[in-house]
Amino acid sequence: MTEPGHARTVGDAAWWVFIVASLIAGGVTWLAGERYVQFVPPSAVMSGSDMAYSGSYSSFVGVAITEASTGDGTTSWWLNPAFYSLAAFVVVVAASLWEACTYRDVVTAAATVTVPFAALVVLGLATPGVIVDQDLTPVATLALAIVAAGIRGLWKRTLPSTSMQ
Repeated sequence: MTEPGHARTVGDAAWWVFIVASLIAGGVTWLAGERYVQFVPPSAVMSGSDMAYSGSYSSFVGVAITEASTGDGTTSWWLNPAFYSLAAFVVVVAASLWEACTYRDVVTAAATVTVPFAALVVLGLATPGVIVDQDLTPVATLALAIVAAGIRGLWKRTLPSTSMQ
């Protein structure tokens, strides 16, 4: 797999795994660290409370709360969609670097590596606690997710093939 097309294919596949895993995780929550508030905090489950915090308080009466745990009570990291979001983004960056090495033009190569990070910043805006601490409206979140996907999609579709060796 040394041809530039392979890097692009790997990058495209990893990009969509990143997008879907991030949507399932509730955003790029791995960037927020401890500032991100989970939808159902463990303290709410343990105390028997009927309220959960997700930017606004909402009742979860009638909602089944499950948590995948190992035998010692810790949450399994491989069941967390944020792990797959981070792993896929690392593959996207690696594929971008691989693809950038095939370009003659330094500006095109630099932009190829920078574009995924620009999209990541836009997704960070849509994730509460990453850049902005407020919950955005669902329409604003949707718009930012579409803009993030569009930034990379537009770059990949308009990249001139003449810049390849």
